[in-house]
Amino acid sequence: MKKESISKTLGITQEELAGLLQVSRSQLSLYEIGKRNLPIHAKTKLSGMLQAIKNKTGKIADLSLESILSESDPENLITELIQANQYKQLIAEKKLKAAIIKNNKKISKSHLIDFLKNENFDSKLIRSLEDHSTQTLKTDLAKTILKLQIQKEVLQQEEKILKGYLKKKI
Repeated sequence: MKKESISKTLGITQEELAGLLQVSRSQLSLYEIGKRNLPIHAKTKLSGMLQAIKNKTGKIADLSLESILSESDPENLITELIQANQYKQLIAEKKLKAAIIKNNKKISKSHLIDFLKNENFDSKLIRSLEDHSTQTLKTDLAKTILKLQIQKEVLQQEEKILKGYLKKKI
């Protein structure tokens, strides 16, 4: 095993590992890059930690998708992920509809103001209707709508992928 990946292999930060080994983070960092040794007590603790995460073959646990799914109920896991994905899609759809409605209202207000200007309505009334941030809001709303539309499409693709995994596992 490469020394520089010990903390990552254990799934914790260097700072957390250093605390567990009762050494400084810089001391651990130097050990991981091969420039310094650890005290014997720290090496003993580290050895125990690494032993604890070894799998049946004596290698550090394989964190591939297949190994993760084989250690759990893949059908249940994927079904839960699909349900979570569908919930996210509903939320994105709801936000998208709200943003489109808000955008349509801004457009309608802008058309109304243009009409009132052309019909020579009271300029004070027009100014009270005008929103100094109307153009900014239109741009921000357009960005929000685009972002939400992309998010929705990504979630739809994710759902297709998850359903593909579900078919493979059944």
